[in-house]
Amino acid sequence: MTVQELITQLKQVDPNTLVFRQGYEGGYNDVNNIITDVYMALDIYETKCFGSHEQVEELDQEQLEGKAIVKGIII
Repeated sequence: MTVQELITQLKQVDPNTLVFRQGYEGGYNDVNNIITDVYMALDIYETKCFGSHEQVEELDQEQLEGKAIVKGIII
């Protein structure tokens, strides 16, 4: 999802609606901040217990080889 796509969807929601994110193993947590200007390597993990992508700074050169790297935000 791009920021523009997110903005388009959020424009349809009451601005006083609370925002949540999934918890580690269950439940939901409040969103307290947004991390901007993060570089992400796409399609790093294939297991269900991890998300598909990872921050570039968490990986070594071998893990980054051939992977697409994009700028993003983390909510």
